[in-house]
Amino acid sequence: MELNVNQTARTLVVSRDSNSRLGTLTLHQGDRFTISLWLLDETGSAVTPLEVAAMDADYTHISVAARATADLDEDLLFSATAFAEVGEDDELHYEATLNLNTEQIAALFTSDTTKTAAALLDIELSNDAGDKRLTVVGQWPVTIQRDIYIGDEVAPDDADPAYPAADAIALKAPTDGGYRIHNNNFQLWNPTQGKYQTIYITGAAGAETLAIGDEA
Repeated sequence: MELNVNQTARTLVVSRDSNSRLGTLTLHQGDRFTISLWLLDETGSAVTPLEVAAMDADYTHISVAARATADLDEDLLFSATAFAEVGEDDELHYEATLNLNTEQIAALFTSDTTKTAAALLDIELSNDAGDKRLTVVGQWPVTIQRDIYIGDEVAPDDADPAYPAADAIALKAPTDGGYRIHNNNFQLWNPTQGKYQTIYITGAAGAETLAIGDEA
């Protein structure tokens, strides 16, 4: 997932080529993936409004973290801090793993009817000493979707009746009709004898004939 940070306006934007503000960020409980964080500066140009920027020399660390909107005093729902610098020049960005499989997120969905949870996200730069901090994105709205398939579920039961496999489907004969499948044989009703009789094909290739057998 890409996070494009307009450092000038301190907002998230939809892409490196657009200064349009990103809407609410949607995340999914249980996911674990790589964040590609791009720091961007405004250029003043309408054609190329943003340019890729390196992290300011005053800072050495990036953190991405969120808390539940309903209670900002509670523990962090998730955080990513081990960002590594990747690429150079126009491809310079920062990557880290974001883990959304946390006990704090799971606690948001203790009710059976809760489908989503609201959170606020900060993106912050800081230095080694911890005496310099800059929030480049603050309290960005996030929607966390509840996980539907966790991974340890039992497969759903087949409905009754279960749909048969293709090789288990046979010709359905009418009740008291003129034909039937019996003991894997195709039989026709002989009203004179009052019984079904099996129809066979016999003979060599090009000289086939129909034969009638007894009811079996």
